[in-house]
Amino acid sequence: MRSGAAAISVLASGAAGAADDDGWNLLDKGAPQFEYGEGKHFKIRGRLQWDYTVADVDFGGGPLDDSYSGSELRRGRLGIEGQDGRIKYRAEVTISEGETLWEDAYVELDLGQASLLIGQWKEPVSLNEQTSSRHINSLERSAFTDAFAFGRRAGVGFKTGGDHYALKAGVFGDNINDDTGALDESYAVAGRLTFQPVNENGHVVHVGGSARYRDTSDSGAIRYRVRPLIHIADRFVDTGAFAESDLFVGAEAAYINGRFHVGGEYGFLDAEPKGAGDGGSFSGGYVEAGYF
Repeated sequence: MRSGAAAISVLASGAAGAADDDGWNLLDKGAPQFEYGEGKHFKIRGRLQWDYTVADVDFGGGPLDDSYSGSELRRGRLGIEGQDGRIKYRAEVTISEGETLWEDAYVELDLGQASLLIGQWKEPVSLNEQTSSRHINSLERSAFTDAFAFGRRAGVGFKTGGDHYALKAGVFGDNINDDTGALDESYAVAGRLTFQPVNENGHVVHVGGSARYRDTSDSGAIRYRVRPLIHIADRFVDTGAFAESDLFVGAEAAYINGRFHVGGEYGFLDAEPKGAGDGGSFSGGYVEAGYF
C-alpha cells in the first residue's frame, strides 16, 4: 500500500485513455504523458491548491488571541517525472511565500526485487505524511506530522514489497532548500514497514509502523512547533530550539470498504537536550473516517 488514502482515490479514477505506441496519453495517467518506447515515458505533473480561511482564536488573553481571515496559494507545484527502462525520476518545485523551493528531486533504479533511491525524497514515516496532498482529506495534515518536522531530505535508500507488504528505508542529510545553516550537517535514519492482509475488490485492511532517528551533530538544535490546523495562522505551540537528537516511533492502521474508510495513527517522540538541561517526550495522533 503506497498510502492508505491513495487507495481511496482509486474510486475516483478509471477513465482509460487510448494511446499509440508513441504519443500523448491524455486520460489515464492523471496528466498528459508522452510515451516514446516500451518502458519509456515522460509527463508533466503539478497541482494548485487554494485556501480561504476565516477563524477566531481565543486563548484567554494569550499572545495569539486574534482573528484570521484571508486566502493563500497553499500549494503551487510544477514538475516532471518519467521512466527510461529501469530508471525512474522525478523533479518538482513549489511556490511558497514568494520563494521557489525544491520538493522531490530524485532518481530511482529498479533492481528487480527492490529499488534504490538517490536524491531528495520524503523520509519514510507516517501514513498521513506519505499520503500525497492530492489525496489527503483536508488541506492540512495531522498536527503531529508538522510538529515533529516530517518532510523531505536528501539521502539514499531503498524500497521493496510484495502483494501484501511494503518496506522503505533510508539515510538522510539535510533538506536541499536549507540555506540557513541552522541544522547544517544534521542527519536522519528512517524506515517504514506496512502490511495489507486484505486488499481486493475495494476492500483493504492496512497496518504498519515507522521510526526515525535525527541528530543535529555539531550544528544547531531541534525545535517543535505547530499551527492550529490552518496554515495562515501563527504557530501556537513552540518549544524553542533545545534538542540535540530525537527518536520517533509510530503505528498506523486503516480500513477501506468501498465508499467508506477509517484510519488513524499514534506516534511518540523522545528528545535529548543539547548540553545540560531536560529533554522532552511528546506524542500525537489522529482518527479520521469518511464516506464517498
